[in-house]
Amino acid sequence: MSEQTLDVNIVGDPVKGVTFTTLNESPDADLQFAQLTGMGYLGGSLFGVSIGLAESVINQPAPGKSRRTHILDCLGKNTAKYANTTASMILCFSGIRKLLHYGTPMNEYSISNNILSGFITGTVVKAPGGAVKAAVGGAVGATLGLIVSLGKRKPEWIINKYYIIGCVAMMMIDYDYLLRVINKEHTTSCGFSLYVNVTCIILHYTFIYEIIMPFACWVEFGNYKTYLTFANHTNYDSLFPTIRAAEQLGNPSGPILLYKDKTLTTLLDQEVEVDVTLLRIYVSSPTQQPQLAQQSNFSNLEQLEAYLNGLGITSQETVKDKSPFMDRENAVESVARIIEEMYWSYHSKNLTRDDHPFFTCLTGAGMGKTTFGRECHRLLREFNFSDNKISQAMKSSLYIFIDFNGGGDRLTESDLSTKPDSISVALEKRIFARAIMHKSFDVISKHLTQVPDELFSFGSTFRYLRKKSGISNDDIPITIFLHLDEFPLAHDFVVENNHPSFVNTMIEGLGTYRCNGETESDANNEKVFLIPLLTGTTSKDIIIYHSKNIHHFFPGLWSRINLDGQVSNPVFVNQSDLQSFETSEEEVAKEEIKATKNPIIKAKNVQVEEEQEEEQEIIEEINETKTSQRTAKKKEVQPVESKKSSARLTDKKRAIDELDEEEKDLEIDQVPKTPSTKSAKKP
Repeated sequence: MSEQTLDVNIVGDPVKGVTFTTLNESPDADLQFAQLTGMGYLGGSLFGVSIGLAESVINQPAPGKSRRTHILDCLGKNTAKYANTTASMILCFSGIRKLLHYGTPMNEYSISNNILSGFITGTVVKAPGGAVKAAVGGAVGATLGLIVSLGKRKPEWIINKYYIIGCVAMMMIDYDYLLRVINKEHTTSCGFSLYVNVTCIILHYTFIYEIIMPFACWVEFGNYKTYLTFANHTNYDSLFPTIRAAEQLGNPSGPILLYKDKTLTTLLDQEVEVDVTLLRIYVSSPTQQPQLAQQSNFSNLEQLEAYLNGLGITSQETVKDKSPFMDRENAVESVARIIEEMYWSYHSKNLTRDDHPFFTCLTGAGMGKTTFGRECHRLLREFNFSDNKISQAMKSSLYIFIDFNGGGDRLTESDLSTKPDSISVALEKRIFARAIMHKSFDVISKHLTQVPDELFSFGSTFRYLRKKSGISNDDIPITIFLHLDEFPLAHDFVVENNHPSFVNTMIEGLGTYRCNGETESDANNEKVFLIPLLTGTTSKDIIIYHSKNIHHFFPGLWSRINLDGQVSNPVFVNQSDLQSFETSEEEVAKEEIKATKNPIIKAKNVQVEEEQEEEQEIIEEINETKTSQRTAKKKEVQPVESKKSSARLTDKKRAIDELDEEEKDLEIDQVPKTPSTKSAKKP
């Protein structure tokens, strides 16, 4: 059970240190005590019913007694027996535990004292049956105390929520009943009865905790407090409507935060499941937080991380499930070959922008772009590169994922600025949130309102990330695979808000970080090998001014990113690109469906089919002409018609060759065609 806050009545002389809690610690303790007793009666009754049913089946009715009366007698006798026994045991255990912990708050009860309380309870209850039963009862009771303690101290265990199940189950099992099972008397019936009992207890307490008893606790806001019941307690965010509707709290308006302690140091994360064992929740508005006034004093990101951790925002990484590729080895090899070139450009401190490319992946919706980035990085970590240095760098590489769509990293109006430095900060803050805190930017953004922008930069984040990764050797670079997902949506947002160059400038900052400087870049100086991947869903044109060396590794609908201002319309990638990235059958089916629905692509496909048919007709005419020429030569006859046909076909061949040369000179996207097929119009 997690830490609880209780009202403590101080009795005695504080100077002498004589302090203890009264038996009536708080209304919360009374309510808990009454609930345990009531659940003991109800649980014992269910247990008695199961035992009574088993006995009514095993034993025959007494002479002169009907079957119905026999069943009712068995049910009544066992129900009363186990209900009273269970409730009395719970009362006995609670009382002994209270005496042993006299002067100690309930949330500070120790494991050893709980075990001792259980041992004494079991011994006292079973003592009338003799020494053996007392010893067995003491062992059962000690186990009970251990279960209670572990249930309180291990919040991640299911027993924390239902730890009373173990208490009641062990208390309700009568020694005589266990003895019958051990001696194999009516083993089948006893086993069935035990199974029914455990099932009933689990269902009972699930019903009690989840349906009958919704989460309830004291809620305090400033000098006001009230006891609230929350019907919906999926996470802490779901508590907000009930809190705002409480008139006793003075109707807190504006943004509010929930805390676990009165000093407002442990923040309850809105995305986390509610801890139903809490007895107090403290409400505060951001203007009341004493910590906010100190945010401007942060001198480095390490202090900022410690501050956010103190608010309850942990920086623990969550491992994503694998989504294996299907027949994508060629694509990974293609990416790996370019990474090798990028690494040697980085290693040689080459500042030429063309040698520091971006990987891009722009397709239609549902094509697996996000999975492509994550799984491509995973496979690259295991890839056998031609040089061991690159293999080692990739094995220790880090994956940073930023989602400009619905993943919590989308741009807002507060990010928009016309200053280039401030534009880069928008991305730098999101890299800090994902790389250091392992949270989306939405989770921490409200706590960064007074943190100066100067604290954030690519260099400061990557240097701190290098420190956290434990890389002490300056000769070994830290490799970062930076995946910016759905950046076209960010581009659409800034265009709608009259900042059309914002995203271009923001991504340009990554290129500047890798290529600026006279002798070496900031990335070289800080030992950072950066691999950027841009993915997104788009049918619009996007221009990024950085390098002409842009590499695309995904089949489907593209919006080609040119860097000289020339952007082509969306078309299918050519055959060579498809061969470098094999698709699964499912993706091919999606691609075909999308093509049939897109009138532009459908028109292009019809045009290609007509050109291919026309090309086939020309080839057949050439073959027929050659055959007729051979026949005429044998007969030493040259028909006039053959000469005309030959001349016409020669002109067609010349036109085809001229079109082929023109296609080689022009940098345009083509519809995928077989390597041996050439398209041309009639001359």
